[in-house]
Formats: sequence, C-alpha cells, structure tokens
Amino acid sequence: DPYEFLPAQPGVGAVIMKAQPQVIPVFIAGLGNDLPKQILGNWKGGEKVRIWFGEPIDLSEFYQRKDRLRTHKEIADHLMLKIGELGEKDKEFMIGDQS
Repeated sequence: DPYEFLPAQPGVGAVIMKAQPQVIPVFIAGLGNDLPKQILGNWKGGEKVRIWFGEPIDLSEFYQRKDRLRTHKEIADHLMLKIGELGEKDKEFMIGDQS
C-alpha cells in the first residue's frame, strides 16, 4: 500500500540536523518494483506516476534542540507526517479521478 509507510528512521533526522538543508517533502505514487514493466507502461498505458511536492518545511525549532537521537527521530517523524499529508492529497485525487 503506497499510503502506509515504514517507521521514520532517526538517521534521516541526524543528517538533516547536521546539514540543516532546505527540506521539501515529496510523495511519489505509481512506481512499481518491476522496472521493465514500468518502462513499457510509458508506451502501453500503464499507471501514471504522480509526484506531489509540499511547501518547504521550517525545522528551526528542531535545530535549537540538543543534537541527540531523540531530536533526530522527532525530525524524521515530523517529515513523515508532512509526506503523509501529501499522500492524502494523492488519495483524494485518485478518488476524484475515478468519479
């Protein structure tokens, strides 16, 4: 199910904490594990790939905290929440597209 995610990993939060980049959440749907089938679907009418971009996320409140595993996990969880919101937009789009 593309709308169910594995738990967020603190390593992502650690990298973000150290680099402090601009973070833009992205949700991608319509990709499969069968690359040849995916490529052929481009010509034979397979499922369309849908990409949703969110607004840049302000993580400054996290950057003010101590550089600890807990903070890293909270960053990762926060980002997964934002990506999940984009997944909900995709769900709504897919329901509306079938009506």
